[in-house]
Amino acid sequence: SYSLIQAWIEGAVINSKKIINLIFNKKIKKEKYFTLNEVSKHNTEDDGWVIYNDVVYDVTKFIPYHPGKKAILYGLGKDMTNLFNSVGHSQNAKDKMLQYKIGLLKK
Repeated sequence: SYSLIQAWIEGAVINSKKIINLIFNKKIKKEKYFTLNEVSKHNTEDDGWVIYNDVVYDVTKFIPYHPGKKAILYGLGKDMTNLFNSVGHSQNAKDKMLQYKIGLLKK
């Protein structure tokens, strides 16, 4: 730790405490919840949400890049867990979905 405060060790301790407070006092983002009815309204290429394993994703920006071309459109506005699993998507595809997560399904 680098310090401009007084003695090196005192400054290092003060700065370390500040860093620890920043890390551990960071506000935890509250999860958003959506109903199936809310998700169903987002069912177009220009506004497409899907549900996979009770997690809601806004895949609108991904639609043009989907390797299966227009196949993704069948799941828009719906719980597409079974459809997604039946196609046999790779772990890479599942990992890529995380960047589109917007919340959880409210039951």
